[in-house]
Amino acid sequence: MIRKLKNNAFAWNSFVLFSGSMVNNVLNYIFHLVVGRMVSVTVYGETESLISLMSIISVPAATLVMVMTKYAAECKAQDDKKRSYELLRYFNKKIMQYGTPVFLLTILLTPYISRFLNIESNVPLLIVWTSMLLSLFSSGASGMLTGWQKFKQSSWAAIAGGALKLVSALIFIAIGLKINGLMLSFFLSAVGTYVIALICLRFIIVAGKGDNNEISKLNFGSVKSTVATFFMGNLAINALGNLDMVLAKHNLSDIEAGQYGALTIVSKIIFFATGVIASVLFSMSAEHNHKNANTRKLFLQAFF
Repeated sequence: MIRKLKNNAFAWNSFVLFSGSMVNNVLNYIFHLVVGRMVSVTVYGETESLISLMSIISVPAATLVMVMTKYAAECKAQDDKKRSYELLRYFNKKIMQYGTPVFLLTILLTPYISRFLNIESNVPLLIVWTSMLLSLFSSGASGMLTGWQKFKQSSWAAIAGGALKLVSALIFIAIGLKINGLMLSFFLSAVGTYVIALICLRFIIVAGKGDNNEISKLNFGSVKSTVATFFMGNLAINALGNLDMVLAKHNLSDIEAGQYGALTIVSKIIFFATGVIASVLFSMSAEHNHKNANTRKLFLQAFF
């Protein structure tokens, strides 16, 4: 069985990414189960509303993953590691250029968002904004791993981040930090995932080290419409899947919002089994397309 899977690149990559995703999903469920038992219903409701908010505002990061995957897959098709390193540097600079003003704007809006969500302290939201800025850099590294079809390394990075989130959350709850500690655990998870992703990308970093080449401008070409479509579709899916929790925190009592948050987590299990298929399909089809190879077989395997 394993031999047959390895002989089919699409099936094997899907299996590897699915296995890693499921381990990470189990860690996430343990996180919610343990946190739901250790903190009050009110704190759990606040946590779920902030997690939902993070999911909605992470749409630019998800879009960046797709863009980076597209270009990284083309680099893989040509085995061009230096170009990949240049791409990573280029996107990091653009994130600093455009992400920093948005980050400062969210800080100014924090008091108003806290009042809307009925959260007394501004600290949890400040941690959320910091985590989201970091996620933009992390998404670039993640997209690069996916584009080079390093699904095993990508899975390990996600698993490490999930484990760090769970362990740090238990420690923070134990010392009484509650909502601030829970949000800080998400920040530490983002840091851990990013660091491990960079370690896994050392084959690219080493190849481009000492190279002073710069990419002054990227010609997105036809990918612009694809990215725009992905951005809007991802925004709609994330809004439909998470906006209800934000509104619940605004309109319901603290206890009812906490109960609603617990039920919402259970309802999202459907996404865990299907999300990896699209990730593998996009990466492999982008490489095949750049080589002018037929992608019909890949699509049929994904559809099956």
